[in-house]
Amino acid sequence: MKRRALIGSIGIGITGSSGCLRLQGSGGGNEQESEQESEQESGEASEQTNLDLPDFSTLTNWPMVNYDEKNSGWNSGFQDPELEAISKLWEYEAGGKVTTPVSFNNYVCAGSRDFKIHTITAGKGDKDWTFQFPNLVDNSATIQNGVVLVAPEGEYISGLKLSQGSRNKQFVKSGSTPIVDNGKVYFTSFDDGGGLYCYSQESAELLWKVDVNPRGPPAVGEESVFVSGQDGEIYAIDKSARDIRWQVQTGDGTESVQLEPPVVSGSTVFVGHSGMGKGKLYAINTEDGTERWRHVVTSDRPEDQRPPLAVRSYVCNEDNVFFASKFGVSKVDKESGSLLWTTSLNGVVNDLALSDNWLYAIPYSDGIYRTNLTTGERSQIVQQPSSSDLYHSISLANRQIIASRGNKIISYSDF
Repeated sequence: MKRRALIGSIGIGITGSSGCLRLQGSGGGNEQESEQESEQESGEASEQTNLDLPDFSTLTNWPMVNYDEKNSGWNSGFQDPELEAISKLWEYEAGGKVTTPVSFNNYVCAGSRDFKIHTITAGKGDKDWTFQFPNLVDNSATIQNGVVLVAPEGEYISGLKLSQGSRNKQFVKSGSTPIVDNGKVYFTSFDDGGGLYCYSQESAELLWKVDVNPRGPPAVGEESVFVSGQDGEIYAIDKSARDIRWQVQTGDGTESVQLEPPVVSGSTVFVGHSGMGKGKLYAINTEDGTERWRHVVTSDRPEDQRPPLAVRSYVCNEDNVFFASKFGVSKVDKESGSLLWTTSLNGVVNDLALSDNWLYAIPYSDGIYRTNLTTGERSQIVQQPSSSDLYHSISLANRQIIASRGNKIISYSDF
């Protein structure tokens, strides 16, 4: 496949021990100088605790938007809080709507529409530091090797030291949430015609770019990187050949198609599809792009009255894939596509997160639920407050259920 020229000679590097980013070559001329100093003073959370908290370095993290490079949304080993003892641990308020929180050891990070990245202490919800950008921070951050990677809207992706909040340079404009795997940083961007970018973490070189018309962050498998397209296609990019391995068109060509970001599990890549009157979840062979199975969700209304339906959120473990559609969540056998159970919820589900025992879900305007993976039995663990701010994303880390609700990041646990 013919590729476009790579962007200048810009390269980035992340040093393993110090967590520093550096910019090489002559591509730094567009670096923004207008941002404010990193704020180091401690802020006040809305609630303070005096609990004997655990050593968070011994618990599980949530370092990327969907937990890992595969976008699995499955935090195996997460210690689920006891239902009867779950309560609010802390609450932190930013100046604008916040992104999905990511966590590493004693830190929780989230971007915000107040143009800042906020870093909070995991145990008490105190502000550790913030960093001001020239534009909105609508993409979730990624924490890797002591560095917080942030992709502000329309601005260079930046690397900030997790322990200090200081920036070491910027690189590549207008990218998606970065995904890090095996020493490489992957993201999609509309710069230079649009495409999937891969940087070397060790050598600080731009390894390759493949031209695609992307939608959302990629998912990284063993041999390929997978990207959903604006045009309804799912792409597999060979990591060794650095080219399109295969591409598959979803839909039947007669409808407008919107794809969600892919999820990889073993030899299968899953992608959600939204369309008029029906939504679909595709299971596609990672080797050749052949369809293994599809699950279709339809409306009960007459065909000419059906609203758009979406399979927007889906997560998977070793054996099953769980997805949200309409007003419920479903469990499907990953290999056969057989539907194992469906549990109704009071509203369209905004986000899912998976532990070894429970599926956590945020239904529109109805708080937070978790569903037993075996039985499909649901329990409401957090009620929706009377305010108009709705829960919209969730992550699981440090024995805490950490949710975004409007401008707030809220932690629930049994500590």
